[in-house]
Amino acid sequence: QAPSYSSNGAWWAQSSAASQPLAPLVLAVRELGKGGGAVTHSQTDVLFQTSNLPLALKEALTGSCRTSLLVTLGPTAASAEESAAGLRFAEAARQLRTHPEPLHGVWHDVATSLAEDLLRLRSQHRRNHTGSANCTGGRTARELARAQRLVEELHRLHRPQHEEQAELARWREEALQAQGLFNLSATQKALDIEQVTPYLMNMSYDPALAGRLLYYLRVGQVTTIGNGSGSTILVNGLGLRPRLCSVMNKDNVCISLQRSEDAQRLVLVNGEIPSSLAAEQDLTHGDRICVGRAMVLRLQVPMQACVETINEDDEEGGNSHKPPTSDELLLREALRELVPRPPKHADAFNQLRPYMRHSESLSELQLYMEDLHCKLEPMRSCSFFRTLQEACFLIDEANLITREVRTDERVSFEVEFVWDIYRGSAEDILMIRAMWYPLGKPGESEQCLAEVVHYWAYSKFRERLEMMRDVYDLLQREGSWPGRDDPLEDPWIEPSLPDFQQRLLSLIVAERR
Repeated sequence: QAPSYSSNGAWWAQSSAASQPLAPLVLAVRELGKGGGAVTHSQTDVLFQTSNLPLALKEALTGSCRTSLLVTLGPTAASAEESAAGLRFAEAARQLRTHPEPLHGVWHDVATSLAEDLLRLRSQHRRNHTGSANCTGGRTARELARAQRLVEELHRLHRPQHEEQAELARWREEALQAQGLFNLSATQKALDIEQVTPYLMNMSYDPALAGRLLYYLRVGQVTTIGNGSGSTILVNGLGLRPRLCSVMNKDNVCISLQRSEDAQRLVLVNGEIPSSLAAEQDLTHGDRICVGRAMVLRLQVPMQACVETINEDDEEGGNSHKPPTSDELLLREALRELVPRPPKHADAFNQLRPYMRHSESLSELQLYMEDLHCKLEPMRSCSFFRTLQEACFLIDEANLITREVRTDERVSFEVEFVWDIYRGSAEDILMIRAMWYPLGKPGESEQCLAEVVHYWAYSKFRERLEMMRDVYDLLQREGSWPGRDDPLEDPWIEPSLPDFQQRLLSLIVAERR
């Protein structure tokens, strides 16, 4: 908003406080416009030195730039005065004349400077190469290679550079689409074209990430999922295998899933695994596929979704299937959406047994759970079983992280019951123990040699699991983890009072230095 001024240049006393910083700029533009090019360099310097804003825009108003000015006007009658002031300022600025010039001189200066740097680096590299080896030799070689690339890039023509950038952008887009990464417009366009082809879309706890990955299941083709380079859908993360599972699209209606032999419990469909692990599992529209602990995918089968909602009057209107909404792709209840949902009431334990196959930790507790089910009321037993399901799902995750982070140690987490089962909530009954399995003598049972390292309450175990996840993410990004064996940083270690005292003493000593 330009400050209001009268025809003789006097500033209105009613000018708003927000427009006062623009006053020196408006004054400089008007004086330059009135001078008609007769303003001397000293007078120009005085005009632009009155404030930081005119000084910053000096080159744009009088130098070798090509400048465009955009003025906004208020549409209401109350803004008429400010709009008129803005138009007067724009008219004054239009009278100014700049002198755009090609930047040949600047280009020459840059090229000369780069050539000098290149000569200096070559000379320094030769000295490092002929002299004694030191740590600066590698850094000098990297700087020399970078300077060489800059000089070559500077002397290339603009058109080849533009064509190369366009080609790289096209390759990048194709690579992203091959991995299922589409932007919003591309996703909708792809869904419009592929009207009957089944596809997988990612689910997430974050609304900004849900539905951003799209993978088509081509008819007659096998789509493999894993972290191996030969997988159709390449996924990296916890609990992955080079070829975790494969999905077969037979005729755009019948979809089946086949797990690999070493990943039976790492691929859950609606939180479950089939009773016969070697058989193919038929999939239906809306199924949720949990891939390791890295991704959850939702299956969309348009031909299955539309079979009961076909409108004969709308047959020529194209596909009636609509893609899932953002709410349908959002994981709201966290763990409860990833584990099988047991019945709310079970008279016999055999009704709960099929819901224990998906978890290694949970399947080992069948005898304990069967004994506990006989002692609790059916409703309380099912409530406890639901909590135990979630706890074992997290224990399996902690064991997966431990095997990848602490590969040289045989540490495992297990669940144990507190037998005061008639008081407190279901979470109060659970205790998590960290077990260490040493390499015993031949013929000795590992269970007999196992040592209990820690006992944690269920709530504390969940806190430690969050730290383990952070450690795993850091290890995947950086390739190393500096906090190992640090009692205050290592989530697998329980700090003691002497550990806290030692850390406090070291901090005091460091502060006094």
